[in-house]
Amino acid sequence: MVIAGDRDVIKQEHTEMIAKQIPNAELKIYKDATHMIPFENADELNKDIVEFLGK
Repeated sequence: MVIAGDRDVIKQEHTEMIAKQIPNAELKIYKDATHMIPFENADELNKDIVEFLGK
């Protein structure tokens, strides 16, 4: 699972490129988030990680 915020310091194009290079990766871009997603949006991130790991 590759994650980023839509206001991240890492450019979205670079995040998308990383996700494409990893087999079976899923990309999630969080709205109104920076590179500090675990602090800004912990509940949604935790839910998404658990869901991803359950696949």
